[in-house]
Amino acid sequence: MTYNENGSTCVNKFMEKNILKELQKIPGVGKSIAADLYEIGIRSVSDLRNKDPEDLYERSNMIAGQQQDRCLLYVFRCAIYFAKTKKPIPEKLQWWYWKDPQKRKRSSYYLYILQCADKTLYTGITTDVSRRVTEHNKSVLGAKYTTSRRPVKLLYTQKFTDRSSASVAEAKIKKMKRKEKLKLIISSHP
Repeated sequence: MTYNENGSTCVNKFMEKNILKELQKIPGVGKSIAADLYEIGIRSVSDLRNKDPEDLYERSNMIAGQQQDRCLLYVFRCAIYFAKTKKPIPEKLQWWYWKDPQKRKRSSYYLYILQCADKTLYTGITTDVSRRVTEHNKSVLGAKYTTSRRPVKLLYTQKFTDRSSASVAEAKIKKMKRKEKLKLIISSHP
């Protein structure tokens, strides 16, 4: 056992490695998510039994300093089900089973461009433009880039039927020069 400068015990690297290995026995949990669970204080599968997945997700976001993909929340839901169910139903051991009910339905995705206070442009995608702009302006859930460039102003949106199409368009816009982006924005406001 090792001790920190305050004299309290710390988990040694060997124990940490074994804990991470045990956490990876949870369906859908690989090295990265096992490390996320470890960061938020989970040391065994049984530690998950009485946890709230939304609380774990919020804690993980706070540690990361940004909102992480909601798939992490779905894995936490699956992990908690696995931890407290003696005979789990195989279908429920897939992380995508635990998606938000409205996420299972087809929802629209929006590509958006923001102008930051320093006049730089930020491009992203979301399912809810209004919520996302508010997050960029007021929350720790906004992008790291925009948090130091507040306030941001919405300049452009484009609707897509699926995330993949929105992501492809986002990647193309992110490769554009500023002049090209401004031309796109102006052309959308006749």
